[in-house]
Amino acid sequence: MSGRFGVPVAVSHQGKVATQSVADRSLRTETPESSAQRLLDVLEGVCRFGPITLSDLVSRLDIPRGAVWRSLDALRQKGWVRMRHGDRAFELCAAVTGLFAHAHAARPEVEALMPIFIRLAESGPVHVDLGLFTARGTFRVVETTRKQGYADQSLSLTDEDIALAAQLHLPPADLVRHLTTFMERAGTEERQVISSGEHARTIRRLRQHGVVWHDDGSSASLGRRGWPGVALRVELWRYSRIRAEGLRELVTEIVATEVE
Repeated sequence: MSGRFGVPVAVSHQGKVATQSVADRSLRTETPESSAQRLLDVLEGVCRFGPITLSDLVSRLDIPRGAVWRSLDALRQKGWVRMRHGDRAFELCAAVTGLFAHAHAARPEVEALMPIFIRLAESGPVHVDLGLFTARGTFRVVETTRKQGYADQSLSLTDEDIALAAQLHLPPADLVRHLTTFMERAGTEERQVISSGEHARTIRRLRQHGVVWHDDGSSASLGRRGWPGVALRVELWRYSRIRAEGLRELVTEIVATEVE
């Protein structure tokens, strides 16, 4: 006799009772939260170890057999997982690999710098932006605390503090390539700033400090040596001299930590 997915179960009365008892206990102890977590664990297990049999998946995940079984059943009905006929091993369906292959995902730079982003965001009444080069010569904000800050707009490489900060640690060849492409769509004044050498002098001057400060200290944009072409900007939306002093201390500490 075979069970769901054709997985053999005990043919004896005692074996069937034991199998059903374990499954029943597992079902009774599951909550919606634990069920969802186990579904994700099982999907990840099939992704990492598949093709894999039910028994091997249970051993690797250390999850009750009944819970793994129900998760596989849900994934199978969704069309994300299938069972091979010969060895009854589970593997991903082609449809789900295509789904994830074309899905939008956070960039590694964003995930790597999120601890600093959160630290800045929690420091007081501030807005925080994280920007990077999404293509040659194209710099955009890709993460922000502003509700309306995700506009798909390319920022000026000569006028925007956050874009300037992102250029501070770029290798010279990469910087030239970005500026050359940017000049193809830049305005007259932007092209003049670059072609006259003024922009290069500005970058050399700012590179000594690693931070681009607004004149009144209300905002700071900082690049990261470990992530060239990426920068964070923090801006006080409720200004006071004390808050500006606190912001300077925090930014200085963050920059010093990377130097160490």
